Amino acid sequence: MGSGGDSLKAMRLRSAIRTHWRREITLGAVLSESFS
Repeated sequence: MGSGGDSLKAMRLRSAIRTHWRREITLGAVLSESFS
């Protein structure tokens, strides 16, 4: 995993999920999933 870029994208994704669906997801769940 790259340093910095992936975790920044993960934080943005978490924020979008929280805003759109009003649900929380852990940073670990976002970073450990392949999404492919």
